[in-house]
Amino acid sequence: MYQSDSDAIRCTPAIIENIIYFVGEKELSDRHHSTKLYAIDRTTGEKLWDYYLGQSNRLLPPIGEETEDDPPPWTCSPRIYQDKLFVGTLDGIFFCFNRFTGKPIWYRNVGSSIRSTACVGDGKVYFGTESGEFYALSIDAGEQRWMNDYEAPIFASPSFYKIAYTYPPMIITYTVYHP
Repeated sequence: MYQSDSDAIRCTPAIIENIIYFVGEKELSDRHHSTKLYAIDRTTGEKLWDYYLGQSNRLLPPIGEETEDDPPPWTCSPRIYQDKLFVGTLDGIFFCFNRFTGKPIWYRNVGSSIRSTACVGDGKVYFGTESGEFYALSIDAGEQRWMNDYEAPIFASPSFYKIAYTYPPMIITYTVYHP
């Protein structure tokens, strides 16, 4: 059974086809935290791959010593879509990985911590940042399709809902809901 070398896991794992994906967090001696993405075989416990995601862009409280005035950070959960896995980091990098190999397909630096778990819809991946930007990137290449600045942190995760009307003429409307 795999034993994580992380000090904390503050995300909900994503599980598909007997593989568990999660982000582990490790406290560094300088009060920054580093994160790593893991893929674990659910049946054997074997680590299939891991990928170092980076470290926090600001000082954080020691794990287990957080207070109301200095709360713990949390990391976004991985989001799976077909053969891709999406995850954001504490230092503002949004990654798209091949979920089988753990190799990055593309990444985008948005400059602010990403704690909202992404959602996928209409050929785009959506997520918010700690500095208040809400992004829509193309799934295949990570190209920015649009961005709105809400000037307040976005920690909650967006959701995507598709509405289809079946009366002639057929109209399909896509709506992204965000906090």
